[in-house]
Amino acid sequence: DSDCDYLPKCNLPKVALVANRKVLKALAGDHGCTSPFGLITFNGNSTNGKSFLITELLGPGHQQSPFVVSSSKLCKGATTGDCSVFPLERKAHREIWCLDCEGTNGTCLPAALGDFGRELLSHFGVDSFSARADLVKRTLPIFSFLMGHVFVYVTRESCSNITAYGEVLEYALKATQWVQNSIKPSLVVIENKAPCSRHTIEDTTAEFLQKDAESGDFFLSKHFADVRFVQIFVKGRPRYNARLAEFRKLLIEVMDCNLKSQKMQLGFDVNK
Repeated sequence: DSDCDYLPKCNLPKVALVANRKVLKALAGDHGCTSPFGLITFNGNSTNGKSFLITELLGPGHQQSPFVVSSSKLCKGATTGDCSVFPLERKAHREIWCLDCEGTNGTCLPAALGDFGRELLSHFGVDSFSARADLVKRTLPIFSFLMGHVFVYVTRESCSNITAYGEVLEYALKATQWVQNSIKPSLVVIENKAPCSRHTIEDTTAEFLQKDAESGDFFLSKHFADVRFVQIFVKGRPRYNARLAEFRKLLIEVMDCNLKSQKMQLGFDVNK
């Protein structure tokens, strides 16, 4: 669509993606994963709290932030410069992992790279890092859409605000623009640090989907297996822990459903 200025202009054709058994088996075998595994991808701008939400979902006793390499040593850093994977739940019959994606609003120098990044910047120049940021913006949404069974988008906008729908729609357009055929993930939109309310997940989902219906195209409903809108309240406020637990339960339930659907469509578990 020539009116969509935020989409990159190129003449590449759309492609149909098919499952590769060897690739899927190799992915499942990484890090000792031998059970069917599901992936929840967390997407959104750098300041919206993706890493915070994953840390809260994992609970105490888990690594609070990933490690990045600085010269020859490891140092802690934010996840804004990479994609980091964390196990959410591991059981005998399946495993669920979270993929913390770099924010696609993008900067030419991801904060996670720290001093090491500044050394690279001085060596390669700002143009190389600007090119990297552009590449992240173009490719990470597609990667996240194709790899995830559940596609989480974290925003700070309310479900009643048309800005939230526009923000999610723009990212979804980027994620699906070159994909002709794939297994559809579920979409879960998170309003992070929402004001406390008595609205249920069903209430906020219905209000958000009304925007999809009013668009006349039903784009999100067509390109995702299902759509939900969840408010996560400010930590420490009433109902925060209850809503976080409800969100975690929802992710696991949706994941289990999607793993069954994937097995039916592919004809095998991802580890077989």
